[in-house]
This record gives sequence, C-alpha cells and structure tokens, in this order.
Amino acid sequence: MQHCWRNQTMQQLPESARIQVPPDLAADLLRAAEGLPRYENQDFYSFTRQAEVHAAGRDRAPGSWSEVVGPIRERLARRPRCALVSGLRFDQGNRLFVALNRGAREGQAQDPQGRGAHRGPLAEDASGNRGTHA
Repeated sequence: MQHCWRNQTMQQLPESARIQVPPDLAADLLRAAEGLPRYENQDFYSFTRQAEVHAAGRDRAPGSWSEVVGPIRERLARRPRCALVSGLRFDQGNRLFVALNRGAREGQAQDPQGRGAHRGPLAEDASGNRGTHA
C-alpha cells in the first residue's frame, strides 16, 4: 500500500518497525509518568529537564520501561531507523512522551532542543521554528 502526500509517494512502514505495547505495560508507564511533577512544555526544551524526567520515569517502572524502550532502540538502530509504537497512553503533561523519547535516543547524537520524535502534528517551538522528524 502506498500513500500520496504533496505529490510524493511514501512507502508503508514495514512490520519490523512496529511495536505493540501490551495494555498492562502501557498502564504501568502511564502511572509512573502521572506520579512525576507537572512541567510547562517550555521546560522540556531543557536537556537537563528531559534527562530528569527520563531517569524518574525509568526508575518508577524499570521492568515496563525496559520492555518498551529496548525494542524502540533496536528498531532505531536498523533501517528504516524508525519505530511506530502503538498501545501507549500518554499523560496530559507529556511526561511519558518526553521520558520515552529521551530513553529511546540515549547514546545517540542529540538535537540541541531535544527533538527527535513526536506524537501528533508538529508544533512550532518557542522561537517559531517548525519541529523536524528524526
């Protein structure tokens, strides 16, 4: 199956890039994230804040964390260097998203603003720049 977007043909993501998170793991990660302090979205531009949220999320749900982040890292390490993760439930404050994004990219070259993955439409950052896909 092919999708057409702005006169460009895109190939469907291969099954090998897909990850389905079981409901019990998703619930465990969501609980861990909801136990963290709430931050403004602008706070997440800080690499230090991202690292703090990542470490706290990992420490609050170590088993579930490794079962989700490990497969994401594996898929990012091989072509097509992407992962489509289904089944996660995200908190209102984006803490789980930030923690998983940072964890999945740990040890890789970092974008200065910590971008690399996103959920939903790309948004402009504080300086008015559009986000980019990793």
